[in-house]
Amino acid sequence: MLVVSALVDIITLCLITPLLLTALSLRGSLFSWPWGLVTASQLAWLLYDVAAALPSSALPAGLPLAEVGRGLAENFLFAAGMAQYFVIQQVRQASGAPMEPALHPAGPTS
Repeated sequence: MLVVSALVDIITLCLITPLLLTALSLRGSLFSWPWGLVTASQLAWLLYDVAAALPSSALPAGLPLAEVGRGLAENFLFAAGMAQYFVIQQVRQASGAPMEPALHPAGPTS
């Protein structure tokens, strides 16, 4: 399990710069937010890894830095997915393509 975790951390380190450069190059376009949020998620995972690697005596008492990093990473990734969904909806709407049904359709009408 530790080997897989270390390999994924190496891959994450290798991906942060290309993700950030892509987000910066798309600045001002619809797609900049999803890429930027994925980059923020990767950085938060690195915060989690650093906090998990530190001995508990190195952190102030009661500061759950590892859990904060994990929470940020998961929330940034969720926000990136939602941003991508909204971008796709805007692109489809602009092109005149048929829209997908709503995620939660309204109940039966009377």
